[in-house]
Amino acid sequence: IGMKPQTVNVAGKSSVTVTMEDEATALDDLVVIGYGSVRRKDLTGSVATVSNEALAAVPVASVTEALTGKMAGVNITTTEGSP
Repeated sequence: IGMKPQTVNVAGKSSVTVTMEDEATALDDLVVIGYGSVRRKDLTGSVATVSNEALAAVPVASVTEALTGKMAGVNITTTEGSP
């Protein structure tokens, strides 16, 4: 999300009016979160992305192991399922 670049000729003008226009890319991406899903443009907070190629390149038994250390601020906890 940002603003579109503009070039304005100011030669010979004493006053210049520039209207900024939004430049939004990838706003229609769908983000899956732990308790549902939300469109990226409606999401507040940080989003981290890990590509499937990065996950496939790691020789581990589970996705949680592959995600470990890939995203800043994310702690991966794996439970073994024993009582």
